[in-house]
Amino acid sequence: MDPSSPTAPTKTLCAELLRGAGAVLLTRDGRRFADELGTRDYVVGRMLHEADLEQGSGGLGKGTGVSLQFALVLNEKGALETEKHVALYLQKGLLQKITGVARVASWLKRTLGGDKVVNDVARAHRNGRSLEWALRQTLVQYDAAAAHGVCPLTNKTHFHNAPFIAGLEKPGSQKQAGPVFYVGRVTPVTHYTMGGVRVDTHGRVMRNPARAQRTGQQTVPGLFAAGELIGGVHGKNRLGGNALTECAVFGRRVGRAVRLAGDEAESTERDAIDKGPEETVGEVRGEAREEAVEEVREEAQEEEAQEEAAEEATEDVPEDVPEDVPEDVQDPTEEAMDEPEGETEEEQTRTESEDDDEETTMIAETETTTMNAESETETDEEESSEDDSSEDASNATVTRAELASHATEHDCWVALYGLVYDFSTFLEDHPAGAESIARFAGTDGTAGFHAVHDPGMLDAFEAVGTLVD
Repeated sequence: MDPSSPTAPTKTLCAELLRGAGAVLLTRDGRRFADELGTRDYVVGRMLHEADLEQGSGGLGKGTGVSLQFALVLNEKGALETEKHVALYLQKGLLQKITGVARVASWLKRTLGGDKVVNDVARAHRNGRSLEWALRQTLVQYDAAAAHGVCPLTNKTHFHNAPFIAGLEKPGSQKQAGPVFYVGRVTPVTHYTMGGVRVDTHGRVMRNPARAQRTGQQTVPGLFAAGELIGGVHGKNRLGGNALTECAVFGRRVGRAVRLAGDEAESTERDAIDKGPEETVGEVRGEAREEAVEEVREEAQEEEAQEEAAEEATEDVPEDVPEDVPEDVQDPTEEAMDEPEGETEEEQTRTESEDDDEETTMIAETETTTMNAESETETDEEESSEDDSSEDASNATVTRAELASHATEHDCWVALYGLVYDFSTFLEDHPAGAESIARFAGTDGTAGFHAVHDPGMLDAFEAVGTLVD
């Protein structure tokens, strides 16, 4: 959630990668309430349950104020693993970097009213103590569960990038220092609906059984549907990333099935669709799997047949004629040329035509060979040029004065770990925005880069040269 506009009807999707990297989900009063690695519908269900508990205890009504707002907390190790996302969320103000458990507790109290939660589970966890104490207990219990391998509260068994505070805090110094956390507000929203209208495999909307029996029509004439509107494609829970794939696949099927005025190009195919059996998308899943397996099998058989044909063609090529042929053995072609009797004018014309074809073929082959030779020479020269260019780049040096002359967004050179890189064309593609790189333009940005990035990320870039004084 954007803190500057918490009531905005459209939110920013919180990447599941953060939970995968070890982020924990907390109630407003600092309790864990779900396995963070559960499916999205499960996590949302647990959020709604928490809101019901609070409403039933006389607290905030479900759906009012911050009743459906929760905290996502990521430790420093998790943030390093998801640095591109974290950098972007920090820039947009969706995450905040906070040092120490005490300050996170203050953030919960200030932004989510964490000290005002009144349900019985919250009271029991707090046990009459402060919100800071309750939050620290939550993290201590999480670290203990991670060390043991299973969480007794949620049955979670994977604890990536734990611990959160174990061994990272010094008694009595929590308010002054401590581990670094990245915190943000999250809330359940409608992202994708699993249900929808029933369609057949061509996207035609199916009638309900009673109407179909009365009309004798299984589908609604002229009515098609594709995408999130339809049901039966994903089962109980959609695999992340499949929404656009669904639109493309079924949108294409609908496009092939729809009849347009004056369109006769594919009438045969569409007639076959109209007369074909009506199967729902759910019913066809097993058949689609079998068709895919059969298609792979047929492709393998076709490749095998092509290989066998190639081997047979190689075996049929005649061996070279020996150079030492006895003089008394006459070439049969010469004998044919010496005895033209009986050959009609038509046969002579055909023979001359064939000779011309052979001559043309030989000339074409000679030209092709010459062109291939020239192409190979050009390729060798290009590769040689590229090798020389690469070698020159690796041996090049850049002085600090030269580096300083490339200090704009349009001409942005940055020194990192003793090498100089040109990021001019990469600025706009940087997930955290151009400004986070441009501020180091013309300077040595190693310290700033190392604070949030792994040096291995530079493998994707080619250095301009080595920085020298």
